[in-house]
Amino acid sequence: MNETAASKYSRQLAELYQRVNYERQSSAGPRSFKLQTMHDLMHRLGHPHQAAPVIHVAGTKGKGSVSKMIGEILRHAGMKTGIYSSPHLERINQRIAINDELITDQQLSDVFEQIQPAIDSLDEEFASRNERGLTFFEIITAAGFQFFANQEVEAVVLEVGLGGRLDSTNVCQPAVSIITNISLDHVKQLGDTITKIATEKAGIIKPGVPVVSGALHPEAIEAIQEISADRGAHLFQLDRDMSTNRNDDGKFECSGTTREPFAIDGLQVDMPGDHQHANAALAITACKILVDQGWEISEDHIRSGIASATLPGRTEILSRSPFVMMDMAHNGASVDALMQTFDAEVGSEARKRFLVATTREKETAEIVEPLVATADELVLTRYQENPRGKPIDELSAAVEESISRRRDLGQRIPDVQTRETPELAWQYLLETLECNDAICVAGSAFLVAELRPKVKRWLAENSNKENEQ
Repeated sequence: MNETAASKYSRQLAELYQRVNYERQSSAGPRSFKLQTMHDLMHRLGHPHQAAPVIHVAGTKGKGSVSKMIGEILRHAGMKTGIYSSPHLERINQRIAINDELITDQQLSDVFEQIQPAIDSLDEEFASRNERGLTFFEIITAAGFQFFANQEVEAVVLEVGLGGRLDSTNVCQPAVSIITNISLDHVKQLGDTITKIATEKAGIIKPGVPVVSGALHPEAIEAIQEISADRGAHLFQLDRDMSTNRNDDGKFECSGTTREPFAIDGLQVDMPGDHQHANAALAITACKILVDQGWEISEDHIRSGIASATLPGRTEILSRSPFVMMDMAHNGASVDALMQTFDAEVGSEARKRFLVATTREKETAEIVEPLVATADELVLTRYQENPRGKPIDELSAAVEESISRRRDLGQRIPDVQTRETPELAWQYLLETLECNDAICVAGSAFLVAELRPKVKRWLAENSNKENEQ
């Protein structure tokens, strides 16, 4: 981009980030969300969300992994495939990609300019009624739809931002819907029980459209079954209609039934953790449903797509010497899964050190409990680039409660340090680094987003120094 174009793009981003952005607010309740606004915006843009078939993915855990796996499978099948995801880590461009290539700054600027007249007209109507204008997420979702339409993609993998029923992505009419595993999260917006949350997630189920579910909690399974039956949507349930088995060679097999039985062996996934096998089963089953609909996807496409799928910030191993992992785990269930993966990767001899920050509205106790049980050391901090960070004294209090319970039971307890910022916390870990250390950064997507570039830069510099020696 030239200087004039770069200046224009900077202004567009500044205006976008001034919008209501629920990723940066903890006060949003159920009444904050309404889908009709997104329908109105799509109508004024000429329905770009209908330009290509959609695979719609919701859930508490794993929806990013499942989306990436499906995107890779379709890419290997020769299809021009768009993936829309959230939140982004370092750059907003990471939300919108085609065949693993992120939208460029110039392309995003051009799309913003293209959709601006529709945004302005709706904002004027809202202002006349003293209502809020379009939100950050509505606009960036519209930009994603418009870009995919402009580029004439052949398929779109669409990841839900929050919930499902009232999420801005739910204007689509998908070829297949997917609901990954469900746990308590975003309780203020979605409800305080598994049933309520599952019901919101299941809001993406459309009449007659097949749905693939990775829900494991009985209440979630029941809620999804009821809604699927009510809408005449054929439900494919994990551990009933599809499953995976690990082979002796470290690879795994996925078997199940859509229109016909299938069994695909020789599968391997690059993303760490056994839970990724379940995510792969959902992605594979969804693709088999697409095959039943006439899509040309071979088993070799599935194998290569699953193997090539990677996702920054999700159980991401940035280095093995020293061992550094980052994960966006931000609720009890996701932290439990992370601990299993982390333990399996580093072994019992490692000194397990966790750099942790959490978000104000999250259930901090269920996040810190497995961390306290696993860690040799916890370094607590507060992320700086998003106002939703939990104050360090509140995070420390939750950790101390967990430690106190373990102390009373005579169980091992970790050392605890606090640092004002993630950068200072990372610097402390470096200054005290030992050869058997295994470091994990976890507790919030916003923490990973803030710290990941700094950690990658340090690892690159450290590697360069070693090469020079």
